[in-house]
Amino acid sequence: MIRRWLLPFALLILLLGSSWLIEKLVPDTARREGDASREKSDYSIDNFTTTSVNEMGRAEYRLKAKHMVHYPVSDTRELDEPYLIFFDAEQRDRSQKIPIDRGDIPPTYPAWHVESERGRILGKGRDEVVFLLGKVRMWKNNEAGEMEIEVHTRDLRVLPDTNYGDTGEAVLIRTAASETRSIGMRARIKPNYIELLSRVETIYEKPSRQ
Repeated sequence: MIRRWLLPFALLILLLGSSWLIEKLVPDTARREGDASREKSDYSIDNFTTTSVNEMGRAEYRLKAKHMVHYPVSDTRELDEPYLIFFDAEQRDRSQKIPIDRGDIPPTYPAWHVESERGRILGKGRDEVVFLLGKVRMWKNNEAGEMEIEVHTRDLRVLPDTNYGDTGEAVLIRTAASETRSIGMRARIKPNYIELLSRVETIYEKPSRQ
């Protein structure tokens, strides 16, 4: 039954024992948060946007925030209402057979979207870690713009360069045919892979008969 639910959405969920404990996210996160709250910021940006591109110049992911404040001593960036987009592999307009311009990606574009109440960025480049704090919502739409999968959780750690994210908090996953709850999650955006860590429960909706 699980296989029938996962295959239409190219999603793999591995169910682990409830005794498994999620690894500690980042040992010095609390210390850095305290350091940032005590030091003075050196600059801030409204409507902050940063885009990471690959060696071919194509966008891999984009991070936006309503407001960003930088703290120089701890090299921490605090974000208000961060919004992270992971782009799919190269997409083409099937009617014109030309690459789609990702500069003006609409909300319904078939890529992964992640948003939260606030956020924090530690490190730079390949070592960059983004903490999406408070309520977190992830979703992916299909090519018709319809919701394919939606994930709700809290306090998600994201390693953008490796398309990886994890949390030890409660997780709720909704699709058109099911609802799954668990404690803890590991996810890889590319490929679409979600690993639920413990106390997994799934409710399936029976398809309506025509």
